[in-house]
Amino acid sequence: MVAAISIPVFLIVAVIISIYLPSLFFKPKTNFLYLVDNPVYDSTCSQNLYSVVNGKLITSNEGSAYECNLRNNKVEFYVHDIRQNQSRPISFYQAQAF
Repeated sequence: MVAAISIPVFLIVAVIISIYLPSLFFKPKTNFLYLVDNPVYDSTCSQNLYSVVNGKLITSNEGSAYECNLRNNKVEFYVHDIRQNQSRPISFYQAQAF
């Protein structure tokens, strides 16, 4: 009976530790840029549209961008500020400046 209860409790504690333990040791040293896709649709829009070439963010296929917008698949760019430990939304053109 005790083993039947202790195994799920142990697994829950192990999952909690595995989620929070890396954040104690890893802290980013620079601000970083990321994008969030609309989870309702597939992520092929962001994968095919945006890439980094020579350290610069570019959009690669305008036709696909039009199709993605028709499907209402909005891609949102964010920049994470390590000093404030906060992310804020930015436009594609602001993201290109990074």
